Formats: sequence, structure tokens, C-alpha cells
Amino acid sequence: MIQSMQTSPTTFAAAAEKLAEGGDGSYQSICKPALMTFLVAIFSLGALMSASLIILPVIGLVLFFFALRSFQRYPQELVGRKLMLVGGLLNLVLLGSSAAWHTYCYNTEVPPNYERILFSFLRPEANSKTAYSQKAVELDGNRVFIKGYVLPSDRQKNLKDFILVGDFGDCCFGGSPKITHIIAVSFQNEDRIDYSWRKRHIGGIFRLNKNTKRTSQKEAPRALYSIEADYLK
Repeated sequence: MIQSMQTSPTTFAAAAEKLAEGGDGSYQSICKPALMTFLVAIFSLGALMSASLIILPVIGLVLFFFALRSFQRYPQELVGRKLMLVGGLLNLVLLGSSAAWHTYCYNTEVPPNYERILFSFLRPEANSKTAYSQKAVELDGNRVFIKGYVLPSDRQKNLKDFILVGDFGDCCFGGSPKITHIIAVSFQNEDRIDYSWRKRHIGGIFRLNKNTKRTSQKEAPRALYSIEADYLK
């Protein structure tokens, strides 16, 4: 029993050496780019949910080529080829499928007879003499579609009237958006909305309030722009 306990450290050391050595006794280590390729592929599943995460499978493919080059230079010293191949294939599939999915969503998300607009359209030009943009003048009275975040207020459930902002920081991290970066939204139908961190799709008649419009929000008491909403997603 004592002899067994005395020899066990030697046995463990020998087993560890076997794991670190190849079959011919040469030392082998896992290829770090290969491992990273596989790990990035797992996180790249998020690219199917958010277009901003499409960069992840791109990074994964770059790591795949680094791993491939490492195996070409050190074929006997490195292990992890299967991780590299599986990770590379997953990143390639996720890049193609997520790009196709988000392209399809973008091309089909605007309802018929609505015009897609961005918050950048509403910011005045550098040499503008007015607080509003020329594009806002052209949009006044038109049916528009825009995506943004609900600005938190005292009420956060079953909202008929709320402020829509284009920046996630303004929405969820206590930012103070400029008056040209907000839209006062009021539903004209039975739709209601709850506050969340999720980007929302809003459609309705766009209004330019040149003298600003009073709102019920303490964070944004007046608004240059408003939407009489009849579409929510």
C-alpha cells in the first residue's frame, strides 16, 4: 500500500507526459487558432439573431486560415485539426445563412405603402438654419417606417404614447438624447407597447412640429418629430 502511494506521483507524471507527447515521443500542443476557430463558431450562432454579430463568423474564418497555416508549418508539433475543420465549416455556414436571413428580413420588413426612414434623415445639415432637416420637411404627412428603441419613463407597460430613440445608449443606459434624435409616437389604433431593450418597428404618419410639440415625458418634454402610429412589430 505504501509502495503504491509512493509510486503514484511517478505514474501521474508519466501519464501527463504521454498526453503531451505524440506516438513517436515528440511533444505536441493544441493549435490555439484552431481552438479559437471552434469557440468563435459557437458564439457565431448569435449572428442569426443580430446582424451586428455577422462579424463573428468572419473572424472565425480568419482564425481558420491562421490555423491552417500553422498546421502547414508545424504538421507534427500541433494537434486540433478536427476542431479547426469543424469550426471553419460552422463559421462558413453561419456567415452565409445569417447574411441571407438578415437580407431577407431587411427586404421584407417594410409594410406596403410605407417609406423606410432612418434617424440620420432627421438630423439637420451642417449649414442648416433650422433645428430640423430638409428631409423632415419632405416627409411631413407621409406614411413612414422606422426602427428604434423605447425611451424608459415612469410607465413601462401598455404604453399608448412614448418616445422612440435611435441609439441603444439613449434608450437603456440613461443617455440624454437631443431633440433631433427623438420621435414622439402615439398609437392611433389598439396597439400598445412595453418598454424593453429590443429594437422595435414602428409605422405611421410622420409629422414635423416646427415649433415643437409637448409630450408627456419628463425625459423629453418637447419633440420636433412625431408619428401617428398604426403599425407595430
